[in-house]
Amino acid sequence: MQARTRWWLIGVIALVIAALIGVLEPVKLRDRRDPDTGRPVKAPRQVGPLRFYKPHIGLTLGLDLRGGIHLVLQAQREGVFEFSAPELSEPRNESQQAETWERIVSLLPQDKIGTDKREVELDREGPRITVRSRVKDQADMQRQGKIVADLLRAEFPKIEAKEPRMQGVSSGDLKSIERILRNRVDAFGVAEPLIQTQRDRVIVELPGIKDPEKAKEMIKKTAVLQFRGVPRKYAYGDKGPAVTKVEGQDVYTFADAASKEVPTSKVIDESPIVATGRDLKPGSSRVVSVPGQPTAVTFSLVGNARKDFENFTRGNVRAFLAVVLDGRMISCPIIKSTIPGEGVIEGGFDRPGGLEEARDLSILLNAGALPFDLEYVENRTISPELGEDALHKSLIAGLVGMAVVLVFMVAYYRLPGLLADVALVMYCFLLMGAIKLVNQVLTLPGILAVIISIGMAVDANIIIFERLKEEIRTGKTLRSAVEAAFKRAWTAILDSNVCSIGTGAVLFYFGSGPIKGFAVALIIGVAVSLFTAVTVTRLFMNMTVDSRLAGNLALFGVSPQEVQE
Repeated sequence: MQARTRWWLIGVIALVIAALIGVLEPVKLRDRRDPDTGRPVKAPRQVGPLRFYKPHIGLTLGLDLRGGIHLVLQAQREGVFEFSAPELSEPRNESQQAETWERIVSLLPQDKIGTDKREVELDREGPRITVRSRVKDQADMQRQGKIVADLLRAEFPKIEAKEPRMQGVSSGDLKSIERILRNRVDAFGVAEPLIQTQRDRVIVELPGIKDPEKAKEMIKKTAVLQFRGVPRKYAYGDKGPAVTKVEGQDVYTFADAASKEVPTSKVIDESPIVATGRDLKPGSSRVVSVPGQPTAVTFSLVGNARKDFENFTRGNVRAFLAVVLDGRMISCPIIKSTIPGEGVIEGGFDRPGGLEEARDLSILLNAGALPFDLEYVENRTISPELGEDALHKSLIAGLVGMAVVLVFMVAYYRLPGLLADVALVMYCFLLMGAIKLVNQVLTLPGILAVIISIGMAVDANIIIFERLKEEIRTGKTLRSAVEAAFKRAWTAILDSNVCSIGTGAVLFYFGSGPIKGFAVALIIGVAVSLFTAVTVTRLFMNMTVDSRLAGNLALFGVSPQEVQE
């Protein structure tokens, strides 16, 4: 065996061994992750930095093979209505600002506007009033704008309305939504989630999820956290709202000066917003659980909101501050002293299941608030049994197909066919290693792409071996015939593989979800098959040329009578 051939053989064997270690993961430098939860798995044995595990196929399976949920969410559009009221041009202090805001809010009940979401913003010093509400289309936006203007004119006759505008979903908003959802899913503990954006929609696939309903709730939550100052007319001195537990959750009940019960929703609506979840410092929220003390969730504000929050608490000591999450009051503590932009949320997290609720709240706050409300357009749950059945049938189909190919190659092409079969087995190991290396999620269409690439690998070998027979029949030596066969077949092989890779690139660019998975698996499979067909098979053929088998032309499918003199 020539020295060059020997080094090529060592390199190929090392590459196959590396692929096997990557796929079976018997040794790792980092903790192995559970394929369902993404959490670290403790190694049975560790020697220095090396962690030893029981070998297993570490390929990440997709939703259709492992089961899980497939969600399509659509961002809900908002109408923005801006007004200028000369009556509000005079400067106002904190107390006057709160009273003005309450008055404006009372003029705009949601039921009269005809929307299930309405927010009011008031300029701290100027005459500008901004109202945001959920709208269906342009006609609905115009209808709501007229209603809002008429309601405000009853109190502010000189008010001027700007042209209403619809706040659409921009590409930046979609990227923000994708980032927030990914943060939530990662913190929730889902391995290899698929999150894609498409126009005003977001596609989320969570393979192997154990609690689909909880995951759907966490994803859809807008996580609109608001700190609202409760008007003093609903709380006297240290006497705040009454707290009762309904289905394990704290429910706050308020009363007015006549001791008449006031709906919590009305109190929330009349309580001015001091700060929101958008003012939170990213990643600053954490759960504090100390024995003997109530479980709490910390928060930290940034920017101007930090100073505004501090000024508000300084001027409202002994008042109550409502913490509202997605329209539900989760806490209503009394302001005992000035809060310098940092604090804790104590929402009754000490009840059974409260610690998990506190962790969920911390996840939502750290991930951030969604810029738009999301509604489910499609919601599919795939059972693990269905995915397991699909995987089982796919593996059987792949093994049967590969067995037929292996037998055919040996029966028709004899010794070169046997060498091609060895290269094909190596191809399978290298392909799985490549898929693992790029961390590609293997789906049912991906398995189809792998099977197609196996056929393409054999197709390249067939072109080479047919050309080899022709070269031998012309009377060339075996070494010269092998060199000529690979050289002249290379152009046809390259053209077909480049076309296949180009097709995969087009599918990847224009496709989504399973189509992209198919495209990536096809590109990887074609690239690896090209390597094994041209390099590995050629290596084995060169080794054969140097052996005693080279003198027996029948092993190459050519009889001595066919050879030209």
